[in-house]
Amino acid sequence: MICGSCIALGTTMPPSMMADAILDAMESAEPPTRYIVGPDAEQLLGLKHSKSDRELDAIILGAYRAADPAHKFPARG
Repeated sequence: MICGSCIALGTTMPPSMMADAILDAMESAEPPTRYIVGPDAEQLLGLKHSKSDRELDAIILGAYRAADPAHKFPARG
């Protein structure tokens, strides 16, 4: 569930979508490891098939940095 990338990708997601996914996870006897919530998650899932974990992590962190440039994120590398 990556909300910062929504901002960086210029997409929006109603909070109710995230709330529904959280509620489903809480109520499920065997919840899946990951929930795909919103258009940004769909895009990132598509990248998972063509990028390494390290490359995907860099893309996700870059989205967070773009969404909140004043925040002190961990150093690159």
